[in-house]
Order: sequence, then C-alpha cells, then structure tokens
Amino acid sequence: MDRPALTIGFLHTSPVHVATFDALVTPYAGVRTVHVVDESLLEDARRDGVDRGDLAARVAARLGELRAGGAAVVVCTCSTIGGVAESFGDPSGGAEVWRVDRPAARRAVTTAGEGGRVGVVVAVESTIAPTRMLLDEEAAAIPGVPPEIEVALAEGAWGAWEAGDTTTYAALVARTATELSRRSDVVLLAQASMAPAAELLVEVGVPVLTTPASAVAEAVRAFVDDPQGRGEGPGPAVTVVPYDRAWPARFKQVEAALQAALSAVASARIEHVGSTSVAGLVAKPVLDIDVIVAAGEIERAVAALVADGYVHRGDLGVEGREAFFAPDDEPARHVYVCRAGGLAVRNHLAVRDVLRRRADLRDEYAAVKLALADAPSMDIETYIAGKTAVLQKVLAESELTPAELRAIREVNDPGDRRQA
Repeated sequence: MDRPALTIGFLHTSPVHVATFDALVTPYAGVRTVHVVDESLLEDARRDGVDRGDLAARVAARLGELRAGGAAVVVCTCSTIGGVAESFGDPSGGAEVWRVDRPAARRAVTTAGEGGRVGVVVAVESTIAPTRMLLDEEAAAIPGVPPEIEVALAEGAWGAWEAGDTTTYAALVARTATELSRRSDVVLLAQASMAPAAELLVEVGVPVLTTPASAVAEAVRAFVDDPQGRGEGPGPAVTVVPYDRAWPARFKQVEAALQAALSAVASARIEHVGSTSVAGLVAKPVLDIDVIVAAGEIERAVAALVADGYVHRGDLGVEGREAFFAPDDEPARHVYVCRAGGLAVRNHLAVRDVLRRRADLRDEYAAVKLALADAPSMDIETYIAGKTAVLQKVLAESELTPAELRAIREVNDPGDRRQA
C-alpha cells in the first residue's frame, strides 16, 4: 500500500514566514504544508517571559490546530517559544515537534568541534536565554571540551524588522555576524527571519548557518526515517549533476519568453548565471536567470513578469533583487529581477565570468560541490555555507574594480572604510 504524502505544520509568530517556508518546501515532491500564525505568542513571551501566564496552553492549542490539519511533523519557527513548543512533541501520536533552530544549532557545535567557538546572532532579547540554553544543550554532546558559545544581540535590528525595513534588518544582522566571525569558527543566525542576511556574508572566513532550510530538511528526514513507516519521503535536499549541454538551449528558450514578456521594459537585459551557465561545471539542475533592469524600471519589470504568470516573492531581504516562482518547471529555473549595478548581480556576473575563463578554479569549485553534495544528511543550507571559501577565492580573481570590492566589504561591515 502506498504511504501518504508528508504534511509539515509550521507554527509562526509572523505572517512573513509563511511564504519563506512554502518556498523551501517546494523542491520536495509530495510534501504539503499547513500554517498557523499567532503574533500574540511572541508579543506575550517578550513581555511576560516564556514561563508565565497561559502561554504554554496557547502554544499547545495552536499545535493542536496543526495536528488537526494533518501535520505529521511540526516546526515552530519562533526561537523564543521554540522550547515551549518542543515540550508538546508527541512522536508516538504522529506529530513530532521541534524548534526551527535546533538542526542548525546542532550543526554549528559540530562544525566548531571540541574547544571551538560558536558565534550566535539574535535580534530579540527574549531569544537570548532560550537560544543559549539550546546551544549549551547541543554543545554538551561534543566529546572533550565543548565549544564556547557567544551570543550577540544585533542592536537596532528588531526595531527595523517591526518597522518593515527588511533591508536594514538584514544589514544590521550581517554586521553583527561579521564582527562575531572574527573570533568564531562558525556563525549561527539564530532566528528564521535572519536567513536573507546570509547573502550579505559571502566574504566572511567561516561558515554562516541559517535555520529555515535545515529545519525543513530535518522535518523531511524525520518522516523518511520514521520507524512507523508514515512516509517514503521525497528526494535528497541537494542534487548535483554533471554539466548538461542542453542547459544553454534551455536558457535560450526561457530568454525568448522573458524578452516577449518584458517587451515594454526598455532596459531589460537577461543573463544566464549560476553554475549551469559555466560549460563543464557540475550543478544543481536548475537554471539561475537574472533579469537586469534600470532602477526606474524595476516595478514595471515586476508587473510584466506577474502578468506572464510568475509569482512575485519580494526581495527576500536582498536589496535590489526581486525573486519569483516560475509558472512552470519547463525548465526548472530561479528568476530574479535585479537592479543594474547592484551588488547582487555584480557578484553573480563576476563569479560566472571568472569560472568561464579559469578552468582550474572551475574544477576546484566542482570538487567542493561534489564533496558537499555527497556528504551524509547534506541540506541546501550547509551546502551553500560550505562553498563560501572557494567562492571567495573565485571573486578575488574577478574583474570587479577596487571600489566595487570595497563596497562588498562595506555591506558586511559598514565601519570598514578603506582608502582606494
């Protein structure tokens, strides 16, 4: 008899996380989601603490709603109340529950290793105590001298988040993470809302871990490995395949369709970026496509793609880049509208162009990608973090001007103002 599909339940304290986690689940065939949002849970936990009032009873009630909605696994995406949610987990009853930051916390202490240092960024003071408790719990499992944990508050970040200024929020988180990276072996961005800041940390010299992707991967694995046999589970989180000579033609197919959709956007330029754009390079079998437009035409380009069936996801915390779900998977692709001259698109083009002309760096990058993809229990978050060092090496050989390289450094640390 066929096993049922997996339904993952998510308990949120902000509605913004619904789209984020739906997007992370999309690559897993046969996985459905159900969401419950209750902003008052975080508000009350910040005011009264997690051990006071009727907070636990209300968390339990919300988890009950997710179970009633068919959730076999539940992830609480709020780090402040995550420990409360985990206390109501009931694997025998078909609804295991854990906090969003647990898988990443475990990976952080494992990465740091015995006697290492883990830097942790939080944006809400109420998250400090439960996050430290979680990291101490995971660190205790490391043989010998456990890693040292340092938790740092990103000053001013949460105020920016509450004001809806996700760009400033990500920048403040990234700045705190950069400072921590100078005295840490690994940096953990503890809250789910911080994930977009990782894209601003490409130049730090240590792995940077975020929580959403690893939580989704762990939820899927829990279902796959379930001894009760509740699901076969979808495929692996990271699939890297040999270069496919059909990729350029598939890009041309999408390019033609995008050009037609963007006919009223005079400045639009379409670029094939990412690993599928480099001949001979192994890659995940998904095209990355940047639609580069003048700043004044971003809104027009977004509207044109929406009219063509694309689903606008917003900037996901990356200034000057608007992300989209494609209306179909023929071919599978990630499409972005990027502001001409923005840091995001300059990095994409620089890495592509270096790898196209430097076979040695291309092959070194390929070896890293293959090794990461073959690692046991690999997920997309760890895969991305593991490529950081080799991508830094590639970027150092790019044709970016000194001013452009300096601008990238200043995104990571606005206080670092070097002379040209």
